[in-house]
Amino acid sequence: MDPHKHHTRAEPRTHRHVSSSPSSKPHGQDLWIFAYPEMQSMADGVRQALDLADDNEEGPLVVARRGDIKWGRFPDSFPNLFIDKPHQTVRGKHLVFFASFFHPESMFAQLSGTMERVDEEGQIATAMSLARLLSSIPPLGEGPAKVLIYDIHALGERFYFGDNIIPMFETAIPLIIDKIKTAHRDENVAIAFPDEGAIKRFGGQFHEFDTILCSKVRGEGNKRIVTVKEGDAAGRHVFIIDDLVQTGGTLIECKNALIKQGAKDVSAYVTHAIFPGDSWKRFTDPTDEKPFKNFYITDSCPSVAATLQDTKPFAVLPLAEPISAFLREIA
Repeated sequence: MDPHKHHTRAEPRTHRHVSSSPSSKPHGQDLWIFAYPEMQSMADGVRQALDLADDNEEGPLVVARRGDIKWGRFPDSFPNLFIDKPHQTVRGKHLVFFASFFHPESMFAQLSGTMERVDEEGQIATAMSLARLLSSIPPLGEGPAKVLIYDIHALGERFYFGDNIIPMFETAIPLIIDKIKTAHRDENVAIAFPDEGAIKRFGGQFHEFDTILCSKVRGEGNKRIVTVKEGDAAGRHVFIIDDLVQTGGTLIECKNALIKQGAKDVSAYVTHAIFPGDSWKRFTDPTDEKPFKNFYITDSCPSVAATLQDTKPFAVLPLAEPISAFLREIA
């Protein structure tokens, strides 16, 4: 999306008719939804989900409107941002902003600007630095800003945030559970975790399924290999569950261990598909005799999700519905 074009504000919805009769739903506070350009499709999906949900959900009517930001740059490349009609879309309004932290170069534009008008020693905990930046968001009229985070990588990172904001930690695991119960309901399914950290974190959400634990052990030449530590994969369609994937080496090794134990099929799910350097191509290797049957991801990394949308074995589970449900709760 060109950040300098197509900033047309969404027109008010005309299909909705709210009368003054006692049976009408009360009108709740309007939501103005802004987004960084690469997050605009998700923001639009959430607005549409809110539209559809209003006619079926109880509670006050939530009107979601699109706010526009011009994401320009000065000649020296520093951000030059402009909010369209701030008196109408910002002042005194309930705002929602869809941020993207997928590309490092996009982070600075979203968190700062220069316009003065209107495991070893030496490693840097950059996650804490980012949490501190987010924690610097000033209090709003109704209190601290809420920051919604899906499946944070390390649970201990929740303590990195300061008191100026309220971090809201959610999980996208219900999306894959629903998918398994619908698209794979007639299959002999088991859930596998690539390490003990994953099973401690997500295992409790899969109490309806048999679980399998994989583990890395030292092999010949001090090489670490993945084996099945607990559970039985024989004859089953096994889903490997984790919060994120980078190059995918651990998932592939875990898959091979499950196939070796007799798994009929192996699929995978991660909330955050990072895949630096197009490493997702490892999962489309035509020479793999037993590839992943399905690889489910969310659109938390929009550019990756767009690339993989029509690429087998990948399938995208949108976050629009759970985010819209969260916004309805706080609206």
